[in-house]
Amino acid sequence: MVPLPPPLETPFSSLGKPLRGLMCDEEGCGFISINRSETGKHCNRVHAWRSTKGDLEHWHAVKVQTIFSTGGFQRYFTVHCEGAEESGPAERRLRQIDEIDNAAILEDWEDARRQHEKELERIDAETAKTDNTLWYKRTG
Repeated sequence: MVPLPPPLETPFSSLGKPLRGLMCDEEGCGFISINRSETGKHCNRVHAWRSTKGDLEHWHAVKVQTIFSTGGFQRYFTVHCEGAEESGPAERRLRQIDEIDNAAILEDWEDARRQHEKELERIDAETAKTDNTLWYKRTG
């Protein structure tokens, strides 16, 4: 078995651009894959993990490289890339929520509501105030 380099070292340029990988969060596990489905299967099979609201994913994103690029025997190792995001989707969603400008959203909502009310007033003004259908004439 080929020994892997130490984790979080500088990427090897000869191995190409680092890939986005997923690393199991279980302490001491060290399972790494670039396939989300395989990572989920691993966490379920090996650690009996199930997705819940509190634990949507039992892994986190890392940058990885591999020595073996084909044949199904890939063993990935983590590398350190400047500015690389190393967090799961829950953290990304929280960051996105923090970045949203609530005041701008509320202002857009109020503009849309005012526009809708103007349109309803215009339609109401154009609509005849009496019903001239045969059903209305017959029933009064």
